Amino acid sequence: MYTEYTILCLVNFSGSNIASMSAAVADNDNWDSVDPQDPNKMNRPDYNVTGALADGNALCVREEIAKYPNGNGCWFTVSVTFDGEQTPHQFKINQSDAYKQPGDSTTAFPGNAQLEVFQTQGEDSDAYTLAVYIRPAKAPDNSIWMTNLKAAHLGIKVNEITMPGSHDAGMYIQGNEQAVTQSLSIGAQLEAGSRYFDLRVYRSGDLKTYHGNTDGGTLSSILTDVSDFLTANSSETVILKFRAYYCESDVVAMVKSMLGNLLYKSTTTPNFAQLPLSALTGKVVAVCSRTFAPLFPAASPDPAPMDPSEGIHPYWDYGNEDTGQATPPGRTECFGVYDSYTNVKNFATMTADQHNKLAAHGGYGQDYLFLFSWTLTGKAGLFDLHLLSGAANGQMAKALTGIQTQTGPRPNIVYIDQIDPWLCSRIIAMNS
Repeated sequence: MYTEYTILCLVNFSGSNIASMSAAVADNDNWDSVDPQDPNKMNRPDYNVTGALADGNALCVREEIAKYPNGNGCWFTVSVTFDGEQTPHQFKINQSDAYKQPGDSTTAFPGNAQLEVFQTQGEDSDAYTLAVYIRPAKAPDNSIWMTNLKAAHLGIKVNEITMPGSHDAGMYIQGNEQAVTQSLSIGAQLEAGSRYFDLRVYRSGDLKTYHGNTDGGTLSSILTDVSDFLTANSSETVILKFRAYYCESDVVAMVKSMLGNLLYKSTTTPNFAQLPLSALTGKVVAVCSRTFAPLFPAASPDPAPMDPSEGIHPYWDYGNEDTGQATPPGRTECFGVYDSYTNVKNFATMTADQHNKLAAHGGYGQDYLFLFSWTLTGKAGLFDLHLLSGAANGQMAKALTGIQTQTGPRPNIVYIDQIDPWLCSRIIAMNS
C-alpha cells in the first residue's frame, strides 16, 4: 500500500478543557499497519487521539494513510467529552483532506451551538497537515485586550507583555499565493488583536505595501484603519514598523499627515521596551528601519534619533535577521526587537530554531522585545503561503502551551501569517 505522511492537529479553542477523547477509524484498509509493540508505527487516530486536552492546547500527531484509499476514504470519528459533562460529542474527519486540499471549511459542533469545527490544510517540506479547530462560532473581539491588561496589571511595561504580530501585515489583497500573507484588512487585524505590524512600502503610483513583486494594501487605507481603530478604542496602542524602498520621505510625510496627534511624540526617543504600557495609551508608535536614517542626520547614527518630537522613532534589530547573531546597538534609546526568522519551509527546523533563539535571547524585562517568528518561507517548489501558515499555525497552541508550562523565557511578539481572532486570543492568553 502506498502511504502518505500526514499530520493531524486537533486544536482545542473551545473555552473548556477536554476531559477525554478517542477516535474510531472507518476502514482499517485505508491506514498503515499498527504494531502495538512499536509506538513509531501507531500512526492512526484510534491509537493516538486519546487522553485529555486542555483549553488552548493542541494534539499534533502523525497519521499514516493510504495515498490511494478505497471508496470509504480515510474517515474517522472523534469523540470528545468536556469537563463536567458525561455525554461525548462526536464528529467525523477525513484525513485525506490533508493532501486533497479542498479548502477551509466550517461545520456546526454537535450538541453545542456556541461552538464550531473549523478545518484548514497545511503543508511543509515533510508532510501534509490537517488542522481541526474546536472553537467559538462567534469570533472573539480582542479590540481592548491591552486596556484590560493594564487594568489588571497596573504599571506593566512593554517588555512584560506578549502580543500578536502581523507578518507582512499589508499583504491582504487576495491574489498571488506566493505573496499574500494575511486574509484580514488592517482594521480587522486590529480587532482580532494584533498590535505589531510589519509594513513594507514602495511607490507604485500610490504608496503601497508589497511582497514578492506583488502589491498589497495602500498606505493611506492602512493608516485610515489605524486612525479609525484608535479613535474607537482610545486606550489601546498600535506599533507600526516601517521598511521603505526609495520612498522614505513620502512615507514619513503621509504618516505625520494622517496620524497627527495619534503619534507618540517625545522630546527624545525613549527605550520603548522599558516604558509602562500606559505611557503609550491611545497612541501609534511609528518606528522606522535604518533606511530612513539619512533623512534625519545625527551626531550618532547608532541608532539615528529620527524625529521623536514629530512621532517618528528609530527601529533597531537586536538580532541579525539571517544569522540570528545578537546585534545590540550602541545605545538603547530606540524601539529594539530581536527578530530573526528561520527562512525554511520545514516546520521541525523552524520550531527548533525559534525555541533555541527564545531560550538564548528571549524573556520579559529586557532592553528590547523578543519576536517569536512562527512563519515558514515559501521556496523551491512550495510557495503557497496559505498552506505554509496552515502547517505552522495548527501547531502554535501546542508550542505556546509548552512555553507557558515551563519556567523559561516568554516572547514579547508572536509573529504569524493569517492572523485571526481565535489565534490572537491564544497569544493574548500568554499574558495570564
